[in-house]
Amino acid sequence: EECGWATPTYKNSQFGGGSKFQINPNDIIINEVLFNPKEGGSTFVEIYNKTAHDIPLKYFCVALFDAAKGKPKSMCPIYTNDTLRANDYLVLTKEKSGITGFYTVPFPEKILQVESFPSLLKTEGSVVLALSDSTIIDQFNYSEKMHFPLLKQVQGVSLERRYFEKETQQKDNWQSASQLAGWATPTYKNSQYQEHPYTEEIVTIEPKLFTPNNDGKDDLVNIYYKVEQSGLLANVTVYNAKGLKIKDLHRNTLLGLDGSFSWDGIDEQGRKCAIGFYVFLIELIDIENGNGQKFKKTVVLGG
Repeated sequence: EECGWATPTYKNSQFGGGSKFQINPNDIIINEVLFNPKEGGSTFVEIYNKTAHDIPLKYFCVALFDAAKGKPKSMCPIYTNDTLRANDYLVLTKEKSGITGFYTVPFPEKILQVESFPSLLKTEGSVVLALSDSTIIDQFNYSEKMHFPLLKQVQGVSLERRYFEKETQQKDNWQSASQLAGWATPTYKNSQYQEHPYTEEIVTIEPKLFTPNNDGKDDLVNIYYKVEQSGLLANVTVYNAKGLKIKDLHRNTLLGLDGSFSWDGIDEQGRKCAIGFYVFLIELIDIENGNGQKFKKTVVLGG
């Protein structure tokens, strides 16, 4: 209620012999989007079922978001009686051949043609997965500026979600699909997918050596944090080996109890940094009393 979300309840015989179940926001998430396809290709939206049970698709629509009116528009029902299995992927598109003819598709049966699939803008827009009553399940505001900064050509390159757990609208949760994966990964795990490491340390950094070349392997360095107190602010700054400031990653960012930050090896001016050692200064500040902790973590930017 506080977030303006609804949790409609439906009956379905596939869920415990007709027992009630709920479809909640982020049960199904937007996982990959291609909004600027190659000539002759198709735009697509890949979704992922995070839950432990199958979810019927006949209640869902794919749509655009009307910012002026604050609600979905161009609602396109997913006309199918199929279900999206637990922990599985489904690609929604207007023309299946516009995907299979351009990318590696190991599971073509996981592509569903939606006849009235909405027209995604090529530079920026907002795509929505919603229920038929306009209840938003997930929403992604995309932009071509979210692509890897050093790519000279982004046509035909999808944006991939990096973490299932992170907020969809968090910009560092998205990265260009890797070149080695063929610039998109429809129907299977994203080339840029990451898992949070399990650690008892307050701040950790992985990998120790990263190579920002968008090949899908160690393209970003990730700073993971895990705290016991809510309401902390974070300042994260990158320095080179000479102690010169390279970039302010975050200033006065409100933290949850756990999460992560990422750096793509690009400096404040949008240039790729030189190969070498870099130091992160991470400050965690208690906004109630002004106390804080400082951490220094070192990483190597490789070639």
